[in-house]
Amino acid sequence: MIPQRTILPVMIWCLFFCLSGFETGFAQSNSKKSDSKAKQNLFAVINAFNLGGCAGCHIIPGVPGADGEVGPDLSRLGITAATRRKNQTAKQYIRESIQNPDAFIAPEGTENEYPAGVMLQSFADSLSADDLDLIVNYLDSLGKPATASPFNHSSTQQKSIEVALPVESNTAPLKAGGLSVPSAAEITLGRYLFFDKRLSANNSLSCANCHQPDISWTDGSPLSKGFPSTKLFRNTPSLSNLRYQKEYFLDGRIGDLPSVVRDHLTEAHFMASDGRLLVERMVQVPAYRELFEKAYGGAPRFGRILNALTAYVRTLNSRQTPYDAFQAGQTAALSNQAQWGLVLFRGKAGCVNCHQEPTLTDQRFHALDVPKKVDLLADPERAVTFRRFFRILGTPNYRNRKQDPGRESMTFHTQDRGKFRTPSLYEVAKTAPYMHNGSLKTLEEVISFYNAGGGPQQTADLKPLNLTGPEQQALVAFLKSLSSKSVEVERPELPAYQLLPRRETAAQEQTNKPTPAQADNSRTFPPLALLPAVPTPADNPLTPEKIELGRQLYFDHRMSADSSMSCNSCHPVNTGWTIQTPISMGGPGTSHWRNSQTILNVGYYGKLNWDGAKTSIESQNNGAWTGAVASNLDPTLGEERLAQIPDYVKQFQSIYGTDLPRWDDALRSVASFQRTIVSNNTPFDRFLKGDPSALSPAAKRGYHLFQGKAGCISCHNGPLASDDNYYAIGVPQNPGFLTSPIKQITFRYELAAKGVPQNIYRSAFTDDGLYYVTKREADRGKFRTPSLRGLTHTAPYMHNGLFGTLEEVIDFYNTGGGSTANQSSLIRPLGLDELERSDLLAFLKSLSGKPIPMKRPSLPEYQSADPKSEGNHSREKTD
Repeated sequence: MIPQRTILPVMIWCLFFCLSGFETGFAQSNSKKSDSKAKQNLFAVINAFNLGGCAGCHIIPGVPGADGEVGPDLSRLGITAATRRKNQTAKQYIRESIQNPDAFIAPEGTENEYPAGVMLQSFADSLSADDLDLIVNYLDSLGKPATASPFNHSSTQQKSIEVALPVESNTAPLKAGGLSVPSAAEITLGRYLFFDKRLSANNSLSCANCHQPDISWTDGSPLSKGFPSTKLFRNTPSLSNLRYQKEYFLDGRIGDLPSVVRDHLTEAHFMASDGRLLVERMVQVPAYRELFEKAYGGAPRFGRILNALTAYVRTLNSRQTPYDAFQAGQTAALSNQAQWGLVLFRGKAGCVNCHQEPTLTDQRFHALDVPKKVDLLADPERAVTFRRFFRILGTPNYRNRKQDPGRESMTFHTQDRGKFRTPSLYEVAKTAPYMHNGSLKTLEEVISFYNAGGGPQQTADLKPLNLTGPEQQALVAFLKSLSSKSVEVERPELPAYQLLPRRETAAQEQTNKPTPAQADNSRTFPPLALLPAVPTPADNPLTPEKIELGRQLYFDHRMSADSSMSCNSCHPVNTGWTIQTPISMGGPGTSHWRNSQTILNVGYYGKLNWDGAKTSIESQNNGAWTGAVASNLDPTLGEERLAQIPDYVKQFQSIYGTDLPRWDDALRSVASFQRTIVSNNTPFDRFLKGDPSALSPAAKRGYHLFQGKAGCISCHNGPLASDDNYYAIGVPQNPGFLTSPIKQITFRYELAAKGVPQNIYRSAFTDDGLYYVTKREADRGKFRTPSLRGLTHTAPYMHNGLFGTLEEVIDFYNTGGGSTANQSSLIRPLGLDELERSDLLAFLKSLSGKPIPMKRPSLPEYQSADPKSEGNHSREKTD
């Protein structure tokens, strides 16, 4: 059971966790605001909860699969929230809780009373005001009469997506240019995917976030924002008329459009997604599966996602512009001033030298030395992205760069320094601000820049144009004529996730209960014993300094892709170093599929995870930090973040002798800290040391049963009370297993990532444990024996968290376990009477000591990378 004093903070933590997906679900409506008095369809609400993964933490009325137990039942939240604080309504309380959970709900108490820092961070930053209003309104409606609810409960039946060419698509230029024209089904699919935030790792971004249709597919900002907790250092280019381009991005680093799409979906600073996870998300949407079949004659695949988006983007071509009409003989299409500007464009101004017709670009790269109004390194998050970007491109001396090298980052030739691709001028009136760094806000500023001969360090052979004021105005008038009439783009109503039906195979069905085997009393097992000194790898000896560094990294949210979670999020100090929910939460927008194991005594394990897939703490930490359904952090991004924190740099230098933090050393540091989390002062330990009074008479009788009649010693032996082996004991499937779409997605993704064949993981609806690692039938249904040390702090129990109490566990074994293929012969009815079961429980409780206290460290802050920038950039404590 979760302590009562932690219920509210944990509730808000889990609620906040789900919000990463809310923006996706609620942003699906038409961009035009509907009548504020109209009721919201519960369909959108269900989709939002599924996207966020809230089902794994709460019971939420009206949401299938929302049966989580880490937080309280939210059925009456709209009523109970109103009682939390004086002079505050339920809506006010819920809103403030979402916006600043640590400060508002769980400030760190003097006795570490609240789990501050456990709650996932940063999601409120990605919510629009409308999104937040919708979330608050729904939560406020829980527990109130249906007549008072702002949501209706109409059918959630989904319709097929209608295949039709969207109004913004213009395929005529493709046909005229002899280019292939995508099918209507392919374009329709690409359009829906373009606006779908499920294509980003944490459901926070869609392509339309940075390429907004109402401003010619740009974002209107000088510099792009990037994935949460990253910031980009270049201006977002328009997607209009990409048919003109031969090389993409401002530095021309990619030569084909599908690869550009792939880069945006998977790069850590863009959308940070794993292609395999995206495929499983598409599979979970029946309307998408149907549309993929229409477009490609098959199921969703990552390549087909790329091709569909490419197909849609290739149709975002300009309609006839005033200039096009003028060229076609409609002389009145251009004003006299614009016609004068055309003469200047082709003559005195010399614009045509680089902006050549008919594409209005020469497809070449030029160094114009545009103004640098933004110090790229002054913002720590932007500085991190800047260095990582050029690092992965292999740019020489990337760490000492102060300015964007442009084309040089691709060619490594100094003569290409500062060169950027010439953009097409079509739709230029809609795509401000201008230049690769967005430093020029208006076309007037652009003309003035060129009129002065460009920047002082330009190498494009620019000369002052000596244009008069009226001439400059005429040129601007002509440039504006290169933009077509805007088309009002209607954002599609996106289809929602749906539960997939179970298709159990014979191998997955429960077998008849095996005939009980006789206990083999002749076998001997290592006795329970005191824990020895924790073993340490030869390449990672423990030192106080390394342990302290690891402690800081354990609590640091910056070690996740969007800075929303830390190790302590899934293994919190306050609850036995594990999440007290049957199924562990995943990263933002995901939900795990097994129970989260405690890190108590983790240093003694030879195998980690329920299936033993990892053999060292270091490798397990790597999986947790980089896993797409966990922290999802790219190692190079992690290293650059650490390098942006001077105090961390000093610690890594002192401990490892390296100039800058290295990923592997960060893993070693956290592992060193985790090896110190040892539960070795239990009543049973004191009993073994010679204190007979440490165990009650009942516990002593239970100890005798443990070693004898109950047979627990057969698997739970040695100092760790675990033989570190695998057994199939037939634990029944948790009713909450795969009961929400987000759980089904994560389950299939994890199996795919383990190399399980597609024909198996697509139809799997049971957790077969070790089999998914070894692929051997003899291992189906087997799971690793967990340690029994500290078990009173680590409920619920078993690989699927099925049992909430030790009494339930004892009853399960006493009746002979479950029934499954490969059932262990050690599992048999025990015949324990009520007193014996009580005695055994008393002994099991003696294997747990007091909770291990741990004060959260004060984490070091980011600092500007540019010494000219003013001061440090502090960050609020989010640990």
